[in-house]
Amino acid sequence: MSEPERRHIVRAFHFELGKVGSAFVRQRMVDLLGNVSGELAAIVAEGINCTPPLESKPPASMKASPALSQENTVGGTVASRRIAVLAADGFDFDALERVRLAIREAGAHAKVIGPTGRAIVASDGRELAPDFTLLTASSVLFDASLVADGDESVAALVRLGPALHWVNETYAHCKALGGLGAGAVLLSASDIPGVEFEGEGVQSHLGVVTAPPDVFGEFMDVFLAAVAAHRHWEREGPATGVPA
Repeated sequence: MSEPERRHIVRAFHFELGKVGSAFVRQRMVDLLGNVSGELAAIVAEGINCTPPLESKPPASMKASPALSQENTVGGTVASRRIAVLAADGFDFDALERVRLAIREAGAHAKVIGPTGRAIVASDGRELAPDFTLLTASSVLFDASLVADGDESVAALVRLGPALHWVNETYAHCKALGGLGAGAVLLSASDIPGVEFEGEGVQSHLGVVTAPPDVFGEFMDVFLAAVAAHRHWEREGPATGVPA
């Protein structure tokens, strides 16, 4: 496991075992972890008020598997990645179509996420059926998220708790985030820390990419590069406890 993954595994055990009321059961689980890793068992024990195992007994047949770590995910490409595109009534139809085309040409898959299952109506009256809704899908099912351009669309999304949660959750999981044109407003209205949205042209901070629509090509290049990085672990730290 990479260092971020090791931290996540420890936090998961602290979260789940910390809810167990029986001290005996907590201790039994720590002892069992000693059969996998004495180091892991000791760190978990410290967080849930248990005693580390006296000795670690990993089976002799146990071998490390690089395939289990995201650190070994093929980088430098967005091929097969799933990218969520958030939009509501009033979105810019042509801009969204350009986004979908650019993602498709890069070998990835763009899925439009709407507030409900009905067709969303663009600012020019054209309609587009969403692939999923904010209630029937989750950011954890996608590799990255992008907020489509359109003043009315973004104004509607800002008023929707599930849309803000989607952005916060994407950020908390260290995935790439994009805001094209007015789309940056939803990102700035969320609880993501340490990201600057001011400035001209393409802005890229911690895997969060924003830009006005007149630099679309550059924006997509930078955003897709952020997606290709898979995760942006540099976000992690005391300031990343966003609601998610």
